[in-house]
Amino acid sequence: MEELLPRFLRAITLRSDLYEEVERDPNTLTQALVVLVWSGLARGVGRFGPLDFGDIFRGLGISIGSYVIWAALAYGIGTTILKGRNTQTSFGELLRVLGFASAPGVFCLFGIFPFVGVLFYLGGTLWMILAMVVALRQALDYENTYQAALVIMAGFIPYLMLMKLIF
Repeated sequence: MEELLPRFLRAITLRSDLYEEVERDPNTLTQALVVLVWSGLARGVGRFGPLDFGDIFRGLGISIGSYVIWAALAYGIGTTILKGRNTQTSFGELLRVLGFASAPGVFCLFGIFPFVGVLFYLGGTLWMILAMVVALRQALDYENTYQAALVIMAGFIPYLMLMKLIF
């Protein structure tokens, strides 16, 4: 766990070498989940303000549930419909890289500030999407970034529909 903070910072700065590293190392799943929890808490507080414990646990449940759904969709789409020539990955690899890709979500915490908060929240969310593109490009061994962006776009509508049904 001592490498968590440096990895977290590399994830925020969209370092592709970080995503390659966590893709190869199955021992980083716990760290990816910690990053996901940090991001989920920051997004919850940034969006709704101070929460009670019930809201926190509910928000974390939704955050982790949506993360698993998103990883499953990315895996399904990225390894079948939009499979690249070099695509070779596992569901576990996607769980790890997408967990770290949630790191920029911590900036959503600043959504609590009046007037400018919405900009921080929106910026943190867009930054997370960019991190997901980098993470998927590495995990799915794509030759270009456009393929990874297509996976995100192709998975977005089914993701929203599933989230609406489940949560």
